[in-house]
Amino acid sequence: MRRANLAAERARRGWTLAEAAFRIGVSTNTYMEWEKGSGSIRSENLERLHDLYGRPIEYLLKRESDQTTD
Repeated sequence: MRRANLAAERARRGWTLAEAAFRIGVSTNTYMEWEKGSGSIRSENLERLHDLYGRPIEYLLKRESDQTTD
C-alpha cells in the first residue's frame, strides 16, 4: 500500500520526486519506491525524512490501509 502521508508532505512543499530524493540523498527511483510502499527505508534515511519534513516517522510511514476514515 502507498505511503500517502509521505507523498502528501512532498506535494505540500511543491517538490518533485527528484527534488525530494536529492534533499534526502537517494535516487529518484528509491524515493518513488518509498512512496509506493514497496521499498524499505534504512534507519539513517528515516532520520533524514523526519528532519526534512518535521513530522513523526510513524506518520510519514503510515500506509493508506492504515488510515482511518470517520
